[in-house]
Amino acid sequence: MTQFKTEHGVIVDVDDELAARIGGKWKPVGADEQPEGDPDASWTLPQLKTFASEHGIDLGGAKTKPKILAAITESDTSDEGDDEETDEDDESSDE
Repeated sequence: MTQFKTEHGVIVDVDDELAARIGGKWKPVGADEQPEGDPDASWTLPQLKTFASEHGIDLGGAKTKPKILAAITESDTSDEGDDEETDEDDESSDE
């Protein structure tokens, strides 16, 4: 079960299958408390889901903590080249 806070501040328990499909204004309880650094096994499921959502990471069908963490890790690896392009764009705008 995952706890969500509705847009009205009400906390509800939702089974994991439904939690994977919930979006919009509902946020996992504790999601606002993001740890420092890169996601790892010490992060909670709601923290991992929030990180993925905020960083535009597609979790596909991942519903468990290990699978979500793997999806985030794979995305971080594939996004490394994107940062270099962003830096080059920034440098050209300074000229």
